[in-house]
Amino acid sequence: MSIDEIEQRSFEFIEQHLDATFDEVPEYLFKIWHIPVPLKDYLSVNYKDKYEYRIFLYALRKYCKTYNIQISEKQTVSLFKVYQLMLSIPIVRGRHLPRETAFRIFDFKFYLELI
Repeated sequence: MSIDEIEQRSFEFIEQHLDATFDEVPEYLFKIWHIPVPLKDYLSVNYKDKYEYRIFLYALRKYCKTYNIQISEKQTVSLFKVYQLMLSIPIVRGRHLPRETAFRIFDFKFYLELI
């Protein structure tokens, strides 16, 4: 799959499922969004040009617009770290929890509380 296709599929999912819980995200998207290298290494070299970060930013901007919140640049990088941490927890992905108690993958307001 090309980077353009990866981004297009990701953006479409985000547009249609901004409130999706972790168990509602297709496994192939988790594999695309999750960074398999240490975050320190990823963030040390042109991370803003990488598709994983662009997809994250797309979701964050959509969330901010939808819920009328503002996030600083400093908070954005911290949120990206928390988001990646959440993507790396397999138990969060595999659990089928009641919707009202399940984690929402793009719940950036909740992630802010973890920073």
